[in-house]
Amino acid sequence: MTITMRDRYRGAMVGTECGDSLLAAYEWMWTPEQIAVDMEARGGLVPHEYEPFDYVEPFKGRRTIKKGQPTDDSELSAALALSLIEKKSLDEEDVYNRLRAFIVDRKSILTERAYGSGRTLRAALDAPTYRESVARFEAGIIPTPPSNGSLMRCVAVPLAFGNQEYPNGCRNSEILTSVAIWQSMVTHRNSSALWACVAYSHMVKYVLLGNAPANAWSKTRVEMAGWFEKPEAELKEIVDIDLSKPDYERDMKGSEPGNNKFGWVVLSLRAALWASIEATDFADGIIKVGRLGGDTDTYGAIAGGILGAHFGIQGIPEHWLNVLQGRDIMIDLADKLYNIAHS
Repeated sequence: MTITMRDRYRGAMVGTECGDSLLAAYEWMWTPEQIAVDMEARGGLVPHEYEPFDYVEPFKGRRTIKKGQPTDDSELSAALALSLIEKKSLDEEDVYNRLRAFIVDRKSILTERAYGSGRTLRAALDAPTYRESVARFEAGIIPTPPSNGSLMRCVAVPLAFGNQEYPNGCRNSEILTSVAIWQSMVTHRNSSALWACVAYSHMVKYVLLGNAPANAWSKTRVEMAGWFEKPEAELKEIVDIDLSKPDYERDMKGSEPGNNKFGWVVLSLRAALWASIEATDFADGIIKVGRLGGDTDTYGAIAGGILGAHFGIQGIPEHWLNVLQGRDIMIDLADKLYNIAHS
């Protein structure tokens, strides 16, 4: 079966939402053993209603989440895509306003009700204006943990800027790197988050060109390793990332209650890379990353972008596609990003 570039674009955007919405039911509170038992009882990874795990309204408390409901991973991916489409470049203030509209104002792009939020995101987007947020960052008021909130939304960056050719002689890798970094800086300024976004963007760039995930990551490593004679520790950690399956007890859970690493950006990238490289098809990759436990919806969103770019939208199971709320919006965004990149 031929997979066109447009198929890959659609697969990347819809795959992000698919991994997010299907795995949100297992987020944070489930162990790998519990997830395995639940999936077996349902006959696999089956979209279903669930009781939410959320900090903020309208889902704070105990309410039922409908199957196919996207979380902030998908919503913020859509918000970044909309900004890149409208501005045709990175406008940090516009990105800030769109992210804030979801996180603070609870205005959904994909469905009727906004669901999902992260602590780092809420702190970064609390200020009413981007300028005030920048001032708070510079004053050290906003925390900068190595969390995954900018990586999970990053898929539109390689779609828009990964494979363009520029008449001014600027290499697309430089522009792609810059956009990946600065979109992260809007909310996540930790160096690990910045380099994770860069690595993910370059990997998806190579996957879009037809490289299998393993080969795409190999090319990404070689490219990034050659940028600096003495790279900073955070960049080196990304380039030398462990591609083995993360162990829940050793790598994720932490030694004390409340001290887990579920939302760490390096772990999140590692989980997505492992699942994508080992996957035999789209569904296999999503199931693999979901069964790890931890921040499952975010791992699924990150892996879903890679897997969707590799297998195309036709590689996503139809019974998963059919329940995704906002699926057609994600397809439309993918088409518009394709047009920007290939105009």
